[in-house]
Amino acid sequence: HGFAVHQSKILSGQAWASVLKDAGDDPDVTNGAEIMASACFLPEGFSCQN
Repeated sequence: HGFAVHQSKILSGQAWASVLKDAGDDPDVTNGAEIMASACFLPEGFSCQN
């Protein structure tokens, strides 16, 4: 079972993607919620901040 990517983008050294939550046979208030993740490459000694 896989996930369909809803949106994705690569911009300024950072990549992000999102999926839409499917509650299946037991829907709740989170059904259809967009879930996002991001990642970035950094030089050694640096950290990522939001």
